[in-house]
Amino acid sequence: MKRRKYKSKKSRANPYFRSTENKHISRSLVLFVLSISGIIGIMSVFIYAPFVRLSIGDVVGGSEEINLAISQKVTEQTQKHSWWIFPRNHKLFFSEEALSAYLLAEFPLNAASIELANGLVNISIAEKVSTFYLLKDDVMFAVDRSGTVLGVVEDLDRARIGIEHEEGKGAPMINDNRSSVIGEGETALSSDWLEDIVRLFDQVQSQTMLTPETANLSDEEGRVDIETDAGVTLYFTLNRPIDSQIDKLEALIDRKLVN
Repeated sequence: MKRRKYKSKKSRANPYFRSTENKHISRSLVLFVLSISGIIGIMSVFIYAPFVRLSIGDVVGGSEEINLAISQKVTEQTQKHSWWIFPRNHKLFFSEEALSAYLLAEFPLNAASIELANGLVNISIAEKVSTFYLLKDDVMFAVDRSGTVLGVVEDLDRARIGIEHEEGKGAPMINDNRSSVIGEGETALSSDWLEDIVRLFDQVQSQTMLTPETANLSDEEGRVDIETDAGVTLYFTLNRPIDSQIDKLEALIDRKLVN
């Protein structure tokens, strides 16, 4: 009986003393709010602080127009955010491979390398051919990437000397032996054919011991004969995949070398 009486008194609230339960709840709530605020503050400083943000540096290797366009485009891309809050120009979230792939997809480039130095994104590019030279009936035409004739090249011999056959730095000399007539502002040949001819030059150069010098476009069916420095002429067609034709050429050369 005495034990029960003691328990009943213990369980009853003392009306002369205020309960400390509300104080504990308030203190816990304040500590929780302060902790969350501190975490958010630290994350904000870590994510948005200037010492972890990247800026566009130098863009080299291309024409002034292409370099400026790349600089503007990269600035726009790095100012955007991933997952709503993470900036793309943050050192931890910035991807050199992703930016390189993006530039190759958006611009006419053979290569794009990214280097980070002192908070700057430095870009080095190898621009694709922008001007081709089409020789037809002893008249040389300058042709852009879309296949549109830009105009007649007056100094034929000087233009021949100035053409380089290095990958990404020059255009092959294209002899157009088709019967069609072309003029300034007209489309000489499709941009796809131009790209395929350049790919032929690049792949023959890199995958064989031959150096291509001239491309002879024979007919409207896309036959193109590549003359090389060894006096060997290679026959291709622009209406079939270039890669498979180069593979067959490699296999043929290997077989001839073995025999």
